[in-house]
Amino acid sequence: MIIKPAYDLSYNSLAECLAAWNCGKDFKLVNGPYCSIRDLEYMQANFETVEIYWFNKIKKAYQSVQIWRNPMHGIVSTTEV
Repeated sequence: MIIKPAYDLSYNSLAECLAAWNCGKDFKLVNGPYCSIRDLEYMQANFETVEIYWFNKIKKAYQSVQIWRNPMHGIVSTTEV
C-alpha cells in the first residue's frame, strides 16, 4: 500500500516526513481515503507493506520509504509428513 502526505504537502527530508507520520499528521492512500499512524494496525492486518511516497523539496524529487513490511512476506509455509 502506498500513502502520500495529504493536501499535497512536501517535506525537506526523510526525517521531516517520518516525524509528520509519527505525530499523527494526515496522509492519503493513493486513490483512497485519508489515513494516519492511528490506522497502522488496520494497514498491517490488510496489506503486506506500507510505503510513504513524498516530494522532497530540497532534492526536487520524489522519494519513498517503507514504514512497515509483513515479516512473513515471501515465506512459503510447508507441512512435514
